[in-house]
Formats: sequence, structure tokens, C-alpha cells
Amino acid sequence: MTKKNAKRKPAKKKPAKKTKKKTGRPPRKWTAKQLKEIEKFARDNCAQHEIAEYLECCQASVSDRLKDPPRVDDPEFVFAYKKGHAGFILDLRTKQAEIMRDGSALKNQLGMCIWLGKQELGQRETPEPKPDERRYSYAVPVPGGVLFIPDGANVNDTLTEHFSAAQSEKA
Repeated sequence: MTKKNAKRKPAKKKPAKKTKKKTGRPPRKWTAKQLKEIEKFARDNCAQHEIAEYLECCQASVSDRLKDPPRVDDPEFVFAYKKGHAGFILDLRTKQAEIMRDGSALKNQLGMCIWLGKQELGQRETPEPKPDERRYSYAVPVPGGVLFIPDGANVNDTLTEHFSAAQSEKA
């Protein structure tokens, strides 16, 4: 035996890797029937807690899947919900167009379509400005206050007029 071989220690065996035990409840699997129902409820604009009650799960099971980014990766659930909600938006716009064309809607139908349009579609009522009200597009800080420049006015001309008038007042 040479000195080199005598100093060498035998190779240690690596301990076997321990497999991690999965903790917690396994992810929920949805049946095709449940996914159709989720789509139907989203099309009817049901709240998340109502969907959860019907599916006999907690609201967190529904809301965690719909968050952005989702806490639980469940693309089938998200697809069914988004498809249903898109159907709701489409139905709402269609109903608004029908009411507009027919003009024979009941007052409560019209009010509901307006309210839902504001809530779900981001529609807004912007009143027409009164003729005597001036609308301003710029607010420019100047010595002694703020100069409001009306819509359609030339900014440079307005500033020149303001400063020439201020200098003539000083003189």
C-alpha cells in the first residue's frame, strides 16, 4: 500500500433524500357540470359568496381563484367564470340597445339598465356644460395667484396678455 492510498478515507454514502409530505387539503377538482353552473351563475352576475354556497365550498375557494394573480392555479374555473361574465356584459349591452331602439321600456327596466351600465360597463353621465360656464383646460401658476386659461385659447397669447396687463398696472 502506498502512502497515498493509506490516507484516503472510504467514500461516505449520501443519505437518501426524504420526500416532502404534502400538507393541507388537496386542490378541489371541478366536474364539467359544476363548471357549466359556474359559467351560468357568472352570466347571471351572481356574487362570489352565492356561487360558493351553491358549490358547497367557502367563499375563499372562489375568490382565491379569481384574484389577480390567483392564489390557486385553476384555469378551468377562471375560464368558466370569465366566459360567463363576458356573456353577462354582452347581454347587458344588447338589452340597452334593445331599449334604445324600441323606446317602449318600462321605467324600472330603463333605470336598471342605466344603473348596471354605470356599475359594470363603466358608463358615465356627463352633463353638458351650460353656455355661461367657462371651461378651463390649463391652470398656470403666476406671481400673485393662478391664471386659468379657457378651452380653445392660445396659451402663449393668454400669458402675454396677462403679463402685459400686469406690467401696465404697475406703471
